[in-house]
Amino acid sequence: MTFSRDGRYLAAGGLRGRVTIWDGNLRQRLGVLAGADTGGRRGYRESVTSLAFSLDSRLLAVGGDYGTIQMRDTASSRAVGSALPTPGDLVLALAFGTDGNTLRVAGTHVFPREHELNWTHLVKQACARGRGGLSAASWETYLADVPYRRTC
Repeated sequence: MTFSRDGRYLAAGGLRGRVTIWDGNLRQRLGVLAGADTGGRRGYRESVTSLAFSLDSRLLAVGGDYGTIQMRDTASSRAVGSALPTPGDLVLALAFGTDGNTLRVAGTHVFPREHELNWTHLVKQACARGRGGLSAASWETYLADVPYRRTC
């Protein structure tokens, strides 16, 4: 369980991969999230092992026992992006950095790691990995119904 920094929310995770969001006074259940569920291994859902709200309470990071970390939008209960990469180790602790642009993760057998959440940095990183974005030919192959535009 974890409270948001401003006390507006309480998030409680369960063994079946769900996260319940309550108001900070514990009077009203605000929603149930799918947590870190990615289908799980061997057909099981991941148990929630750690939770952390962003500094502004708009995001909730959810860690699972198979090493999955999923970001959730607090207001809509929807996943934000795909699961963050981990070595598959049990996620024991999550914490947002004081700048709000990093998520720190600790596991059972892995040294604490840091994930960059700054969108500008992530776009630059994706463009570097994609070697400058989609070419016109690749765009035509994968996005034929959408007019071409430079991506990076």
